[in-house]
Amino acid sequence: MKSSTKKVFITAGSSICLSVGTFNSAFANDTKKSLQIVKPVQIHVQGDVTPTSSNDLTPDTKKSTQTQKVKSKNWDSFVELRRKYRSGEITERQAWKAIVKLEGELKSLTKTQQAAVLQTQATLLNKANQPVLASLYAAQALRGADDSTDDDYKRSWQILRDVSREYPLQNLLEIVATSVDIGEKKAPGFGSDWNYFLGNAMIKAGKADKALTHYTMVSPGDRYYFPAKFQEAMIHLDAGKKLDAIAALKAIAYPANGPGKKIKTEEYEAIKDHANMALGRIYYEERKFRDSIKHFRLVRRTGPQFYDSLFEQSWALFLAGYPNHALGMIHGVRSPFFKDTFNPEATMLASIIYYWMCRYDDSRAELADFMTKHQKSIDALERYLNKGIKDPKSYYQLFEDTVTGVSSDSLGIPRDVLVMATQQDNLLYVRDQYATVVKELQKLDAQGIFGEKSEADGARALLEKWAAVLKDDIGIRLHNELKAMKLDYERLYDQGQFLYVELLMSKKDQLLGKELHSSTKISTVSQVDNIKGWGRKTQSWAGDDKNEYWADELGFHIYRLKPMCVSSN
Repeated sequence: MKSSTKKVFITAGSSICLSVGTFNSAFANDTKKSLQIVKPVQIHVQGDVTPTSSNDLTPDTKKSTQTQKVKSKNWDSFVELRRKYRSGEITERQAWKAIVKLEGELKSLTKTQQAAVLQTQATLLNKANQPVLASLYAAQALRGADDSTDDDYKRSWQILRDVSREYPLQNLLEIVATSVDIGEKKAPGFGSDWNYFLGNAMIKAGKADKALTHYTMVSPGDRYYFPAKFQEAMIHLDAGKKLDAIAALKAIAYPANGPGKKIKTEEYEAIKDHANMALGRIYYEERKFRDSIKHFRLVRRTGPQFYDSLFEQSWALFLAGYPNHALGMIHGVRSPFFKDTFNPEATMLASIIYYWMCRYDDSRAELADFMTKHQKSIDALERYLNKGIKDPKSYYQLFEDTVTGVSSDSLGIPRDVLVMATQQDNLLYVRDQYATVVKELQKLDAQGIFGEKSEADGARALLEKWAAVLKDDIGIRLHNELKAMKLDYERLYDQGQFLYVELLMSKKDQLLGKELHSSTKISTVSQVDNIKGWGRKTQSWAGDDKNEYWADELGFHIYRLKPMCVSSN
């Protein structure tokens, strides 16, 4: 029985982030592992810096006094350079070039002084149309500041805010949230939205109660209000508080005052899709199948959640007593529009539906298809996982080979399995961030900074370091997804073995004029097409007519099969 509920971190601008949990007991032991994250690197332009305060000076130590004089001179050189840039005496290009020349001397500055340098570099990089680099420098500036909320650092906050509106920066913002203590103050430029990133950081640290406090502090109308509400719902689900979870999700699906102006329409629609998927799954767990169907069918046909909504409602339709509608959904998920989707569960469900309609030959054919079509793929996956490879870099390479078109033979795992894994929400979230970094690296190599390639070495090193963090994160997530797929298939395989025995016994009894488990089999099916939430469009298909597909008819197919159960009377 399909009963999994994915738990995802949603973020405006990138749609998904950070963890997968499930209702299905088959995944319960793997949930904590799937929360594994890469320890963030220390982001420094000039290398590690040891802060130096005035208390470190020893007045009668000639060497120490001399060092302090050098530091003061270096700081004065930077301050003068910054003054000339701000007054317009030198151009942005000249300012960047001059700071790069000073980098060797600037290593000796205090941590606070380096924060000022980093902020100036962030400002220049932003002007040079290097948004991710600008954000990395701005993030480190805030981490080095004595008081990051001081007006002196407003520019760094502004860069992070503005860039995050256009590019996926969630991992970076969460690192800043954990390493910059702003106390009871608001993050300049972010307002209450900063609580969303603090909440995500608390979830990473395993502090759900603190995370919930932060999520509830995001104000209605702010950009991250709906993502925060989604996270509230996931925390309530983990605590077994389904009514609270439903209330939080409905606040997304049916906002009292509309989505507001601070969140883009596409971002809101994506979050609403996730809310409806979650509501559909919760109502399924509660055996409120018609409510479940309604929410699955509210998911946009043009969104990335459509396939999942199409398939998962097939379970709800079956258990609600509409097997022909359920088979129609399976007909849709098997269409050429989803030809690269690896979903052995669809075949198993079809076999189960035919079994309960006493159409044993059809059920056996589906079961045989399940065993022959998918077993080879899963065996290959199991062999790969049994090699004991755990290095994130190896799994990142597997990811890169998959997306660049390397053959299944070279990959070691069938392509359809890998494509399915790489398209899961967890991976898509990090893939978006990594793709942005790669694009910026390419631009840096082609154009340099303000047209100067020779002045970009330090910036490139920092961007490559950040790319390495994201690559490891991708590797860890791909490994977890593949392990979860293997566990899921093992569950389905066990169901298949049981069903095979049931089919043998049922076919024998049917030939003898009786029916195994006759009181629970489906003897009649509803003739009602337009069930709650279905909509006005329907398309009827005979059971053996599976050759024609139209995109606008997906989700509206209804089979016209009759049960073949022998009456027990």
